This record gives sequence, C-alpha cells and structure tokens, in this order.
Amino acid sequence: MSPAGLRQTRAPLARVAAAHAIGVPLAWVLAPAILPWPALAAAFAVGLGWLLRLPPWWLAINAVFVPALGASLTLDVSPLWALCALLALVLVYGRIWTSRVPLFFSSTAAQKAIAGLLPHDQPIAFLDAGCGDARVIASLSSVRPDCRFEGIEHAFIPWLLARLRCWKTDGAYYVRRGNLWSHGLTQYDVVFAYLSPAVMPRFWDKVTREMRPGSLLVTAFAVPGASEGQFIDVGDRMNTRLHVCRIGAEGGTA
Repeated sequence: MSPAGLRQTRAPLARVAAAHAIGVPLAWVLAPAILPWPALAAAFAVGLGWLLRLPPWWLAINAVFVPALGASLTLDVSPLWALCALLALVLVYGRIWTSRVPLFFSSTAAQKAIAGLLPHDQPIAFLDAGCGDARVIASLSSVRPDCRFEGIEHAFIPWLLARLRCWKTDGAYYVRRGNLWSHGLTQYDVVFAYLSPAVMPRFWDKVTREMRPGSLLVTAFAVPGASEGQFIDVGDRMNTRLHVCRIGAEGGTA
C-alpha cells in the first residue's frame, strides 16, 4: 500500500472536517428560501465527501450530521445529556475516531470454527487482537487448557467486562488493556482479528512485519494484499467468513 493511501486510510476525520468546513458556509450563503440551509449543508457535505473519497458510511454520517445538530438545538434538553452520551460511547467504543474499529462480538459458531484451526499436536500462544469482552479466548481456553491465550482491548467497558469474565471463570487466559498497534505479534503462533475492513490494510502491514513464518492469521474480514488462503463460512446469522492465512518465509502466505 502506498504512503498516500495509508495516510488516507488512517485519517478520514480530516476529510470529514473539510467537507463540513466548506459545505456549511456555502449552504448558509446560498440556501434559497424554499430549502432549509441544514438540508443544503448536508447535500454539500455528501458531495464534497464523495469527491474526497470518503467511505460510504461517512457519507451517510455527513447526510444526517448537520440536520440532526440543527434539530437538537431546538429541543429543550440539558447539554449534560449529550455529554453523558458521548462519555458512554467513548467508554464502550474507545477512541473509535482514530481506531476505526467498532465493537463486534464473535458468534459461538465462529468460536468453534477457530478452535478447529488450532494445532492439536502442541500447545500454542494465541492472541485475540481487539478481544472485546474476551468471549473468544474464554471459549478456546476451556477446550485447550494446554495453550496460552491472550487478548488486547483498548475500550474501557469491554476491557472491564473481559477482566470480570477472567475473574469469574478463572480461565487460563489473560486480557490486557492497550493499543493493538503498539503491541508486538512476534510471540504468537495464532492471531485472530475481528477488527473492521477500514483497518485491514494497515493490520496486514503490521502482520507481515511482525508475525513469524509458519504462524497463522485468522480474520473475519478480507485482507487486501494477502495471497488467497483458506476460507471458512461459519454459517451464523452474521454470515461470518473466516480468512485463514499461513505466514510464509517472505511475509506472505503459504
């Protein structure tokens, strides 16, 4: 992936801000009497966002942000409610404006499929990158107590739930709170990542630099740039498809 493309992948908020910084003043000046300016501002934001190559979900956010903000200002509601809502979202999702990873939960069927991929002839070290409430590593540790299972999670509430799960079940797994991007992958035999399509190019770059040859990468989203490996359709309600890559000697897949 080119440096320019990588920067674009990592920093969508700058383009979102630019779309609104241009669109809102234009709408304020140019809105005709028959069209409310928030609607025109939303149209400008969507059009500029499209020109700036924002992903579709950001275009949807651009379409509703200014009209929703204008409507909220007409309500007799204490601003503390908005602050509390923002605080709750940050506690649950973490710094999603930089991580770009929402909260996903793996199904029981996906957990069983992952368990079937673990080597049976030796103990292994397993990492759930973005483990949420640790349901995956808790399930795996119950069937493979000989292995070492770790999870990393940056959002506070999911991390707290994961720690409570560790305490309640007393399982052979450990969850740390931290940043995935600064956490090394060298020491793991299997890495599972249920992140988001938006960060998979960056994650693959990290994988090719850090994971050992012969180790296994399992993801719930396609990995741009990776050679085709094994695909497993889990068959759950989310139509989860696991992408399985064996890291090769040159950082690719084998």
